[in-house]
Amino acid sequence: MIKEILELLAKCGRTKTEIIRRANLNFYKGQEILDFLMEKGLITKSSEKYSITDKGKDFLEKLRELDEFMI
Repeated sequence: MIKEILELLAKCGRTKTEIIRRANLNFYKGQEILDFLMEKGLITKSSEKYSITDKGKDFLEKLRELDEFMI
């Protein structure tokens, strides 16, 4: 789920509703994951949109590399 959310935000900023719907999460689990990602500094929120941070982009790249390694 974390990788999927970061992938969504890598393309453009999105609202909580967009993220939760596209990641197919329920509201509470989606909020829990967004809070966790913000706490870790991987995403930020301004107004109503969430965006990926540079730290989040670096982490996403590492997740992609791990996916390739596992294949």
